[in-house]
Amino acid sequence: MAAVTFKVSSNGVGVVQNLFPNAKITSGYRGPDHPLSKKNPRSFHARTKGAVDVAAMPGMTFQQYISKIKAAGHKIIEARDEVNNPSGHATGPHWHVVIGE
Repeated sequence: MAAVTFKVSSNGVGVVQNLFPNAKITSGYRGPDHPLSKKNPRSFHARTKGAVDVAAMPGMTFQQYISKIKAAGHKIIEARDEVNNPSGHATGPHWHVVIGE
């Protein structure tokens, strides 16, 4: 069986801005020379423009956030609720997604 791969979005921040105009975006593409990228060079933020972090949105659950992105026709390559389950690399509470095409 062949592995399934996804193309990472070239404008994850734009996708989120379009779907959630009031979202507070806390991070997008950082590039390899950003201090946080140097701490975690394998991060999608360091390598792609598909990674987006937003502050949790009042009145919406993380699952509703993900579902709306999918309903708009986008793939989700990675999703983390860093509000309720922060990783060791989390810089604060947020919802993290990597959007695919």
